[in-house]
Amino acid sequence: MPNQHETIVSAINDSFLESDMEKFLSFCSEDLTWTIVGDDVKTGKDEIRKWMGSLEGCEPPKFDVERMISNDDWVVCYGGMTMKGESGLDEPYSFCDIYRFADGNVIDLRSFIVKEKT
Repeated sequence: MPNQHETIVSAINDSFLESDMEKFLSFCSEDLTWTIVGDDVKTGKDEIRKWMGSLEGCEPPKFDVERMISNDDWVVCYGGMTMKGESGLDEPYSFCDIYRFADGNVIDLRSFIVKEKT
C-alpha cells in the first residue's frame, strides 16, 4: 500500500501528464530546488513556474512508472517515457526522479533523464 509521499508523487506524475503546473507546485515548498541532472537547476516556485510556463504548447511526455521506492522523507520513482524529439517524432527515454520531502511538501527534486539508444 502506498504511503503518503508515494501518493503525492503519483499525483505529481498525474499533474505532468495533465500539463497542470499549479497542481504540481501545490505539492512543493516555496523554496523547492529542482535539478535536472546534466541540464539545469531551478530554485523556488516562481522560477519553476516561469520555466514551466515557457514550455506551454509543448506536448507533455508520456511515461510509465515501473517502480516507486520510499524511505522516510524520500521517494524514488523510475520508468520509461516518450517525448517529442527535434524531428517531431516520439523518442524513448528512461527517467529516475528522486523526491525529498519536509513537512509534507517536496523540497528537492532531482531528475535523471536519459535518451535510449534505438
